[in-house]
Amino acid sequence: MAMTVKEVADLVGISVRTLHHYDEIGLLKPDDVTESGYRLYSDDNLTNLQQILFFKELGFPLKNIRDMMHSPAYDQLEALELQHSMLLEKRTKLNQMIVTRRRPSSTRKENGT
Repeated sequence: MAMTVKEVADLVGISVRTLHHYDEIGLLKPDDVTESGYRLYSDDNLTNLQQILFFKELGFPLKNIRDMMHSPAYDQLEALELQHSMLLEKRTKLNQMIVTRRRPSSTRKENGT
């Protein structure tokens, strides 16, 4: 099922301008464009967008994401597994920061944190 740029933007919570930018830099090209010039995104495009957003959340620059995803050696399943492990690691670090922040000030000073 093809989705318009507005539908995709609303679905994933990013701006239409972001999707246009991804198209302009060759990161995410829509599978189809109507005669009127409307971009149409496929399910495969949405899967790729999900991967882009995961990599972006993990701090990868857009150029690196584009180069990686367009490489002949790119393996989508392997990338998903890598993203999963990196997200778990990020969650662990954030949880540790939250626990540290919740400690009373006097405890942090006594422990040197």
